[in-house]
Amino acid sequence: MSTEEEEEEENIQNFSKYGHVGRKVGFSPMHVRGKVETLPMCVGRKVEIFADEEIKKKLIVSDPLVPRIYGLPKIHKPGVPLRPIVDTIGSPTYRLAKFLVEKLKPLVGNTSSFIKDSSYFIEKIKHRHMEEEDILLSLDIVSLFTMIHIKEAISVIEDLTDPETSLLVGLCLNSTFFSFMGELDE
Repeated sequence: MSTEEEEEEENIQNFSKYGHVGRKVGFSPMHVRGKVETLPMCVGRKVEIFADEEIKKKLIVSDPLVPRIYGLPKIHKPGVPLRPIVDTIGSPTYRLAKFLVEKLKPLVGNTSSFIKDSSYFIEKIKHRHMEEEDILLSLDIVSLFTMIHIKEAISVIEDLTDPETSLLVGLCLNSTFFSFMGELDE
């Protein structure tokens, strides 16, 4: 193994840099697929989208893959740490997550504090009068996605949508396993 590969392995294994600590899990992607397929029975009520067999077939991956983690270098940071990326394409919840993204997309950006990107921000403040003593402040969030409280996020989604949608989002957010160096972590 080259020095570069060893550094990548060390950075990915050091999950504390990203606010997440890996642990070994005892299930396979087929286990999660089973959870998706039996979701209506698990919650003891009918989940409408699974009532339609065509939709159910579109949402359930028949031969799921184990998500894998890899790192992309943050070249703008000292020491060039790695940003962990979990590749979920083909995973048990991949199609369900894509379905939910489309369902939740109309809810994004409907608050006065929403800033899409730096260009949007510049456009928003371009005609704003600033006093000499005013200060613009920029914050860098560390490990944004691993710091989001899943239960709170699901609760907000239920408030904005319906119990079925929040249940399905919960299934996706709580199925966060991946493989690294031949081991399954969560």
